[in-house]
Amino acid sequence: MSGVAIGSRRVCGGCAYGLSTLRQRPRVAVAYKQRGFTLLEILVALVIISVLASSVSLALPNSEAAERRASAVAWQQQAQWAARQAYARGEDWAWEIRPGEARLLKWQDGHWLPAEERQAAPLALSPGVSVSRLEVDGQVLGDQGRIVFGTVPPIFRLQWQAGSQQWQLLGQANGQISFDGPR
Repeated sequence: MSGVAIGSRRVCGGCAYGLSTLRQRPRVAVAYKQRGFTLLEILVALVIISVLASSVSLALPNSEAAERRASAVAWQQQAQWAARQAYARGEDWAWEIRPGEARLLKWQDGHWLPAEERQAAPLALSPGVSVSRLEVDGQVLGDQGRIVFGTVPPIFRLQWQAGSQQWQLLGQANGQISFDGPR
């Protein structure tokens, strides 16, 4: 047998002598491309989305409650404005409370007339909110009446309600008007 010696092996015609086993190519597993998501991946994504959605909805304010609070704060600001005007001008101003509405009046020519200033525009309560009690200087007036602001501040309590929620304005002897209600 003729051949070329390479190291301790002889190669003849492309064959190697002295090999105890034939070398074979290793088999490679054919990888298939994944075309979509597994059920587990979809479920995990849905759980994450639902947790995020619930946390965002809890963080957002209730628009109806925010509207009611804004309405009550507007009433407080109008009452404060009337109290300041009465004290600064030395004139009597009245805050007339009617079912679902408040407006400012000025004492002129012996009777009450609607005030013409921009801040005196009638204010409506939010839908579903109603005046439940008006008390001025210890006298209960029910759900309507007048709070008269002059050089001496009136002591009053005005309460609203909507379902189980309640708000109130408190006029104090020092002239301060505070708001108390759901946050």
